[in-house]
Amino acid sequence: MNAKDTFFVYYKVPADRLADVQALLQVEQARLAVDLPGVSIRFWRRQDPSDQAQVTLMETIEASGNDRLASALDIAEQRLAAALEAFARHAGLQPVQRHVERFEPLPPLIKPGRPFPCA
Repeated sequence: MNAKDTFFVYYKVPADRLADVQALLQVEQARLAVDLPGVSIRFWRRQDPSDQAQVTLMETIEASGNDRLASALDIAEQRLAAALEAFARHAGLQPVQRHVERFEPLPPLIKPGRPFPCA
């Protein structure tokens, strides 16, 4: 895993529980900021939901640094997943189906001072 990988995690939650889920995620985000300095977590909401009963959320989890931070990405993702699972179980909801995708940055093709290659 590249130390600059980013995880994109998306899932659906009941629209009427969005505020509860958001509060839970923000609490876990604050805990992870203390436990895993250097890991950045942001939360997103799909703008145009196709299903009014559910809201699609996305987490971006990233770290820029050494290999220790890269392994921290896995830890952060697992802790957020566990928090959502515990919430769903406690609230009597179906388990949250999380989809995790890992991306790495593309290396630059153009070096400073070199002209842009044209086809």
